[in-house]
Amino acid sequence: MLGQYWAGVLHPMIHVGYGLEFGILGLIAEGLAMGATSDLINSDILGKSFFKSIPAPDNVVLAASVLSSLSLRNDPPSAHATHGSTDTTVFDMLASILADERLATHKSKDLFTELEFTMNERGSLVFEHADRWTIDVSKPGEIKRKIEELFWLNTLIYAVAGWSEDKEFRGDFFYMHLVTSALFLPSHITYLSPRSQILLLRSYLTMSLLTYIFRGRPPVDSPAITAFWNGTTTAHNLVTPTGPLSVPHTPVKAVPADAAQNLNPWLPLVQSAILNKNDHHAKIVRTLLHCAQVYGSHPKGHWAGKGGSDAIRGLEVLDGTLFLRAAELMTWFERDENQEWGPGHQRWAFEGFYE
Repeated sequence: MLGQYWAGVLHPMIHVGYGLEFGILGLIAEGLAMGATSDLINSDILGKSFFKSIPAPDNVVLAASVLSSLSLRNDPPSAHATHGSTDTTVFDMLASILADERLATHKSKDLFTELEFTMNERGSLVFEHADRWTIDVSKPGEIKRKIEELFWLNTLIYAVAGWSEDKEFRGDFFYMHLVTSALFLPSHITYLSPRSQILLLRSYLTMSLLTYIFRGRPPVDSPAITAFWNGTTTAHNLVTPTGPLSVPHTPVKAVPADAAQNLNPWLPLVQSAILNKNDHHAKIVRTLLHCAQVYGSHPKGHWAGKGGSDAIRGLEVLDGTLFLRAAELMTWFERDENQEWGPGHQRWAFEGFYE
């Protein structure tokens, strides 16, 4: 059932996440039903061996876990420590995925063939990498830090892979779901036992890395990260939506001169998301705005030196503006309303990164 929970581009988990966040029991039931009836391509990826790899927590940690409350901003409870004393981050896992020649791109022209191949032929290999991710809950706030790692990892994959110096940004449909689904990790953690917290996070990382490989394993390392960082800006070239808002609002009569020179760059992004016909646009902007509110103050070099010695290079240039930079890339939705992307006339890229 855990493997099925991530099926259908993570939608069972997303549906349950909305239900948990907003207290809608019907959505929770719908998400669980969706997972229960989803096809499982490879039952061995998150099978019996996966559950046996996570030890049962002690009673002290278990008792502490029930003190949490449901909030995206509250620190989730800690779970039982796993693995050794050497800390690793998701960026160590990403580096090892990129370096593993066994995970070379399959390059199938059919999306579903590529998905099945990745799950069946790459699943156990990817779990080997994900299983090295340490979760040491003897350190206060460990679960909170691990959720933050996942936010940064999936945003980096989505933004860096889709950005090009000489081409229009390609917002990959599957990478977009990696970003939006991460928003519901805190809501899930609040309701889970300590051992289940680790099961959730490690399985989520496994599926995130499998999705990354399934779409072509594009380079997300020092050259690509540095090029993306140098080629993107913040609060620049934003497309302000035209026409009246479709929601009730109070027009602003006048903006002070100092405020006009220091506009909140998120205002036009949120307005654009509200007006856009594609609901996925609003979902990803909402997620990135949340990340900017929580992690946006991180200075340059926040990730430098963290994790093991095998982490990807280029992390030293990152700061909290990553999420604003990623959100600003969404302005490509406004550039050519006649352009069609992918099935169902969706404005998302489906071709993958197999070059």
